[in-house]
Amino acid sequence: MPNDDDPTSPSLAPSQSTRLSTPLSEFPSPSPEIPAKTPSDQTPSDRIPSEWTSGAKIIFFGIGNVGRQDDGLGIRFIENLETLPLPSHIGLEANYQLNAEDALTISSYDIVVFVDATMAPQAKAPFEIRSVQPSVEVSFSTHAMSMGSILAFCQQLYNKRPKAYLLAMPGTGWEMTAGLSEIMSPAAQANLKGALDSITSAFRLPPIPPSTGIPYA
Repeated sequence: MPNDDDPTSPSLAPSQSTRLSTPLSEFPSPSPEIPAKTPSDQTPSDRIPSEWTSGAKIIFFGIGNVGRQDDGLGIRFIENLETLPLPSHIGLEANYQLNAEDALTISSYDIVVFVDATMAPQAKAPFEIRSVQPSVEVSFSTHAMSMGSILAFCQQLYNKRPKAYLLAMPGTGWEMTAGLSEIMSPAAQANLKGALDSITSAFRLPPIPPSTGIPYA
């Protein structure tokens, strides 16, 4: 099983020296709240759990490094949503990696959706949604904490346990190329567009403005 604390894991894409894209094997299958449809009937929007759009306080937390091509998917996702007029119950946050201080941030919400890139070969385009559970043990370093550790930290320090999910978008390019490092692969751009279109549709938000200057489609 891939280990997101192991920078040598072959199934993950490195971002700078320590941050890794998210493996899917560590997370349970998609939540049962996601409507069940036959593959021929299901669209990407059908993967969005209904509780996300129930009016509960929800935060989308993007993780990634735009300096390594598709590893910036989570950050670009948040940057695009920041261009929209969002209801007050929807929060946005983005960072290169998760830190202990983020436990306080998510403690104010009922639902947290971590948004990241993945290079898992079985990942569905344009995105997959998985449940995230608190870690049995809280572990962290000076570099980063796992999603599960952040949730456990939140529960221990603030007595709050928001329901947590991972929205993972597949990527294919992970190189740092001088002068071109922020250009995502065509597949990643399509997955980003698919994820944003699904979120704006589910939350009944206006389309992403075409002239934001942020990589989108």
